[in-house]
Amino acid sequence: MRVESQLLRNFVCGGAVASLTLTFFDPVMWSAVGLFLGLGLLLLVPVAMSRAHTEPPQFFFALTWIVTAGLLAFAYGATHEFYNIRQIGFLLIGLVVGFLISLVHVPQWAAWTPFGLLALYFGGLAILGRDPADSLTQNSRNYVSVMLLAMFASAMLLSKPMTVRPLHVVMALLVLTLSIWGTGRAGVLCALLLTVGLSACLLFQGRLGVLRATLSVLVLCVLAVGMFVGVEVLQTQGYLDRFASRGFRDAPRLSIIVSYFYQIEPSQLFFGKNYYHDPFMEKWGYNLHNSYLSVWAHLGLYYFAFVLAAVAICVRRLRKHPAIVIAVLAFAVRALTDTHLFGGQYDYIALAALFMFLRDTPARVTRSPATLRS
Repeated sequence: MRVESQLLRNFVCGGAVASLTLTFFDPVMWSAVGLFLGLGLLLLVPVAMSRAHTEPPQFFFALTWIVTAGLLAFAYGATHEFYNIRQIGFLLIGLVVGFLISLVHVPQWAAWTPFGLLALYFGGLAILGRDPADSLTQNSRNYVSVMLLAMFASAMLLSKPMTVRPLHVVMALLVLTLSIWGTGRAGVLCALLLTVGLSACLLFQGRLGVLRATLSVLVLCVLAVGMFVGVEVLQTQGYLDRFASRGFRDAPRLSIIVSYFYQIEPSQLFFGKNYYHDPFMEKWGYNLHNSYLSVWAHLGLYYFAFVLAAVAICVRRLRKHPAIVIAVLAFAVRALTDTHLFGGQYDYIALAALFMFLRDTPARVTRSPATLRS
C-alpha cells in the first residue's frame, strides 16, 4: 500500500510538472492541469494531517505569508477592478504542487522524463532545421530556454540529489545547446551559468588532493578555451546575431520598468499597480518582461518579498545542496527577463525548494541548566 501511494505521488507530481509546461503550447492543457491539481488536493489532505506535528515552525510561517499575500492581492484586485485572478490562481497551484514535490523522492529516470521529452522535441526541430520561433505556437522563441530551465530545475527537485553528477552536466550542456538554437540572449546566459556552475561543483566537490585539484584547474582551463572557440564558431554561423546587434542592452524593457514606477502611488507600491490602462504598456502588449515586476504588480510587495526570501534561502543552501540550488538559481536569474515564471506557471519551483530547505534546517538544541553544569 505504501509503494502504491508513493507511485501515485510520483505520478501526480510528474504529471503536474509536465502539464503546466504544456500550457505554453496550447491552452487546452489547462484541463490536464486541473486534473492533476485535483489529484494533488486529494493527496494533500491525509499528507497534511500526518505531517501537521512534524513540520518546522518556519514552514507554518511561510504558509501564513503565502495565504496572506493571496488574500491581500484578491482584496486589492476586487476593490480596484484589477485583473489579477490569474496570478492568484497560479499562486495556489504552485502552493499545492510545490508542497507535494518537496515531499516526494522520485527515481531519477522518472524525474528526468519530462525534461527528456521536451528536449527531444526541441532537438528534433533543430536537427530538421526548423525555425525556433515556430516551435511554440502560443509564445515566442524566448520560452524555449524558459521551459528547458524549468524542467531541469523540476527534475532536480523531484530526484533531490545531494551531489552534482556527470549526468547533470550533460543535461545542462543540452539546455545550453538548445538555448543557443533558440537564440534568446538571456536563455543562453542562464544556460551557460547553469553549465559552468554544475561543472565547477562536479570538479571540486569532495576531498581534493593536490593531483585532483591540479587536474580540475586544467579541465576548467580547457573548458574556458573550448567555450571561447565555440563562441567564435557560433558567431560566424549567425547563432549569436542578437548578441552582436543588441548586446546586453534592451532599451524597451528598461522603459517598461521606468513606466511602471513613474508617478506610482504609495498604495500601488505596496499592493501592486494596475497598468492595463497605460497607453505605453499597451504598445508592448501589457508584457512587463520581468517575472519579479509582474509578481509585484499583480500580487503586491508582500509576495514579491516572499519570492526574494525564497531565492535567498536557496543561496544559503548552496554548499549542502549544490545541484538543486544551482538549477533553481539559474531559473531565478532567467525570471528577470520574461514573465510567467514567477507569478505564473512555475511558482512551484521556488515553493518546492523553499519547503524542502526549511524542512532541512537543523533544529537548535537547547540545554538544560543541569546539562550545562555537568
